Amino acid sequence: MKPLHRTHSTYRKVIFREIRHSLSRFFAIFAIVALGVGFLAGLMATTPDMRLSADAYFDDTNFMDIRVVSTMGLTEDDVRDIRQISGVVGVMPAYQADTQVRTAGEDTIVTRFHSLPQGRETDDPNYQNQLAVVDGRLPEQPGECVVQESPWGDSPVHVGDELCLLPEDGDQSDTFATDTFTVVGIVRSAYYISIERESTDVGSGSVGMMAYLADSDFTMEAYANVFVTVDGAKPLTSMLAPYEEHIQPVIDALEALGDVREQIRLEEVREEAADALAEGRQELEDKRAETEQTLADALAELTEARQKVTDAQRELEDGEKKLADGKKELADKKAAFETEIALKEKQLQEGELALLDGKAQLSEGKAQLQELEKQLADGKAELQQLIADGKTEEAEAKTQELAMLQAGYEIGLSEYETQEATLQEKENELTLARTQLEAGKKQAEAEFAAAEKTLAESRAQLDSGWEELEAGRAELEQGEKDYADGRKEADEELGKAQDELDKAAAELDTIEPPVWYVFDRMNNAGYASFAGNAQKVEAIATVFPIFFFLVAALVALTTMTRMVEEERTQIGTLKALGYGKGKIALKYL
Repeated sequence: MKPLHRTHSTYRKVIFREIRHSLSRFFAIFAIVALGVGFLAGLMATTPDMRLSADAYFDDTNFMDIRVVSTMGLTEDDVRDIRQISGVVGVMPAYQADTQVRTAGEDTIVTRFHSLPQGRETDDPNYQNQLAVVDGRLPEQPGECVVQESPWGDSPVHVGDELCLLPEDGDQSDTFATDTFTVVGIVRSAYYISIERESTDVGSGSVGMMAYLADSDFTMEAYANVFVTVDGAKPLTSMLAPYEEHIQPVIDALEALGDVREQIRLEEVREEAADALAEGRQELEDKRAETEQTLADALAELTEARQKVTDAQRELEDGEKKLADGKKELADKKAAFETEIALKEKQLQEGELALLDGKAQLSEGKAQLQELEKQLADGKAELQQLIADGKTEEAEAKTQELAMLQAGYEIGLSEYETQEATLQEKENELTLARTQLEAGKKQAEAEFAAAEKTLAESRAQLDSGWEELEAGRAELEQGEKDYADGRKEADEELGKAQDELDKAAAELDTIEPPVWYVFDRMNNAGYASFAGNAQKVEAIATVFPIFFFLVAALVALTTMTRMVEEERTQIGTLKALGYGKGKIALKYL
């Protein structure tokens, strides 16, 4: 029996009446279902939004699609062949090096340096992984750099600071053109969007900072990376299968090119190694010849120095002999002079004694003359008296006696004057002899003093000569020791260099061929991390809303069951009016 048409409006009224009478229950079920639908819609939209936002950012910065690296680096020929691959629209070769730097705050940071291409135009397809300047500017002059903005917000480096390579890390002139870089800007890069630290084999093993230099600040012979962008890849969304399928043919072509370029690079490296080995052998021979010449010159100098020491010793020994002879001669002269002086002193003393005796005799003769002179005066007075008395005979006898006395007086006076003159002459001679003797003594003493001074100076010169000889002998011994050490060190260094060349020659034929690695964006830590996070959100969007729907279904089922129990009379009435089970169940659904 079919229900009447009028009953349809009644059916609808019953449904709306039930909703109106149980609004709270209806809205509770509606809210639970809406919450589940909202979570589902939001989570389902998050992953596409993440991918679209990231893809837009990558497109704006011309993020690379493929990165090519090689265990022996990449050359200009490699770059040229990569450009010729079909589907390649942009190629950017780049240098890369990890090292330790010291900041203005004396912090030591492991830093990864990247190169920036010359003429950085944002619309150039070859300029990939473009930088966004946060503060300052990009490098314009040699020795300038920019650093990656720290994701932790506590960067120890600021614009204007200097980064210095560590001297203890050795000479890095084969990598960098300078050892000091001035920070001129802070940047962001799509190449590093993750807070995860890159690994390295330098320092602590973890890269603490990224920096970018101009190409000219690198002195490396080969590129570390070649970044590639694929034609038609930008319109496709990253992290989805169409994008990956689009770039896969280029990856395959690059891998095929790598198989060819690996052998070519191996031959180039072997040729370079062979040339370097030949150059090393020539340098070794030149070094050996130079070393032998240097050692020969040193040996000649030592021989000359040894001869000088021998000659100096012979001269000093001759000087010692001459000094000894001079001392002996001076001593002999002194002894002979003293003997002569003593003899002359004795002669003078004897002459002076004789002079004193002569003077005593002269004084006696003078006394005798004075006595005779008195006798003559007395005789003359007596003769005058005898003459006056007229005693002629007595006067004549007195006259004869006076004549005899006068004759004796005159003879005595003559002898006295002669003896006096002789004594005066003898005294003059003694005085002259004494004067000459004193002058001779003074002259001899001066000569002896001068000779002693000369001998003393000779002694000082000989002593100084002996000291110089000892110093020269010590210097000669040190020179001989240095020569022996130099010979030993030179032999060791030359032997070590020869061993290294022999080892290099042995390893020349065993050089392993280089290996090309072709990576897509998933090899980039930041890209892979972001893609993984997007997949995690997608997985959550698939699973998490199910719980809300299950709760909503359970609540709805419980509510429907209760409503059926409460409205059995209405269900019977509807059946009596001709409604089927599906129509009745639809009311509760």
